[in-house]
Amino acid sequence: MNNQVYQKGLSNQYLRKYYRFRYSAQFYGGIVTADVVGCNLRCIFCWSQKTAWNPRKGTWYDANQVMKALITLCKKYTCHRIRLSGGEPTLCKEHLFNVLKQVPENILFILETNGVLLANPTFIEALEEVQQPLYIRISLKAGHTYFTKVTGAPIELYIAQIQAIKLLKQSRLRFNVAIMKEFFSSDEITELERLISPKQIEFEELILYPFVKENLKVLGFI
Repeated sequence: MNNQVYQKGLSNQYLRKYYRFRYSAQFYGGIVTADVVGCNLRCIFCWSQKTAWNPRKGTWYDANQVMKALITLCKKYTCHRIRLSGGEPTLCKEHLFNVLKQVPENILFILETNGVLLANPTFIEALEEVQQPLYIRISLKAGHTYFTKVTGAPIELYIAQIQAIKLLKQSRLRFNVAIMKEFFSSDEITELERLISPKQIEFEELILYPFVKENLKVLGFI
């Protein structure tokens, strides 16, 4: 699906599909968001699955266009935080770094990611070279026991997430780890607390939309 949600444009710019730009006062004390199309997981409770999973959705944007839209919203709402969300931002590395290069010094970029592709040390090293303010939020949707059932992905991708956290721990980058507590055993949470400081662990809220309840019921979680 990757070549359906990002591509190289005529001007040698890497283009990515986005389905909206928005401001939300609910998260991070206010943040401007560009929602991307495309993800490498299929989480049963994903709120954006109708758009993020559908390569026919969205409009092509290059990094310049994305940053222009984000900064316009930042000025409108007097906001100093931006992010890419909705899908998985790291799927198009070249496009992501083109966006990062344009972040103003007074704006904090929060990279929300499942972390699978950050298991590559060169990716972490490249992020360390970013001069603009950057914070990374790794989102773990389930522990080892339920990972495949919850995300539809092979367990190797969970192992990659843990490797990414280990690499981040060794890096200069600021980060935290968000987990969906309902899909982690107490032992898995304890293991994570041994890996990083408990202060770096955030518990995400499971929002029980009707379709989420149905998915949980079908898979035997409720």
